[in-house]
Amino acid sequence: AVGRLGDGEPALLVSLLSELALALLLTDQEARRRQAAERAVRIAEHSGRTELLARAVLADRLLMTRPDRAPERLARTEGFVHLSRPEINAEQLVRMHMWRITDCFELGDRAGVDRELTALVDVAAEIGQPYWVWLAATWQALCTFVDGDPAAAEEQAAAALEHVADLGHPETTLAYGMQLV
Repeated sequence: AVGRLGDGEPALLVSLLSELALALLLTDQEARRRQAAERAVRIAEHSGRTELLARAVLADRLLMTRPDRAPERLARTEGFVHLSRPEINAEQLVRMHMWRITDCFELGDRAGVDRELTALVDVAAEIGQPYWVWLAATWQALCTFVDGDPAAAEEQAAAALEHVADLGHPETTLAYGMQLV
């Protein structure tokens, strides 16, 4: 179905191809997943629209999950994290900072973790959406735990959960449970 669209609707194509690549992430269809992500990036680059390229790059970076690819993932998103709105959608930016935290953790770059966490907290507050505020607070709790203060981390994890108490999102309870382990 995506093939029949042609390249006439870049926003729709980039969204569909990016989602297809992500949907194929948990399958054994690596070649198809890679093709979808690469096509999304090509179309986004050709469109000249920063927000489309950010969308495609976010999907593409999720396909580079091995720890040895953390430097590549950081490099792919570096140009976006310094953009101002409206050049990049705040939700795309918050996702980029979230994933960059994991990259910095994988590289043992604690200063990078702290830098990306500060940016994540700031953008999440700007958006004001409960899920993103919760996510930022959850990362703060994890960092507190890594810093060696499990009691404070537990308090922060419980406080983070309050941001999403009314949402009923299964991810939030799962994350809270994992933080308590």
